[in-house]
Amino acid sequence: MDEPIWRALPGHAWIEVAAGDDSAPQGRIRRNGQIGAVYRIGPYWATYFQGQNEYMHRLILWAFVGECPYMQEACHKDDNPSNNRLLNLEWNTHMHNMRMRNNAHICDELCALERIP
Repeated sequence: MDEPIWRALPGHAWIEVAAGDDSAPQGRIRRNGQIGAVYRIGPYWATYFQGQNEYMHRLILWAFVGECPYMQEACHKDDNPSNNRLLNLEWNTHMHNMRMRNNAHICDELCALERIP
């Protein structure tokens, strides 16, 4: 199994994150080399960061892609909040995120209808 690729958070060299992979799709975090806790908040994976809960998908994008652009948010391309693989994450607008989410639910409903005999 390949080792995860770790990236430091900009401005926080002692904190590193790894994007999700087959063994840990939620992603990983370590502080000063020690693996930190990743836990659920609703459907999303989160960790404790700077005195508050922070979503892992946001930290992964921040470390690997860069800061969140103005008026954008972290989006899961497949609408699966458990899938924090880097290829599944992107910064995009809230409108895009809602459109993708609605499309995923519409597709689920159509697929369910197609299965009805």
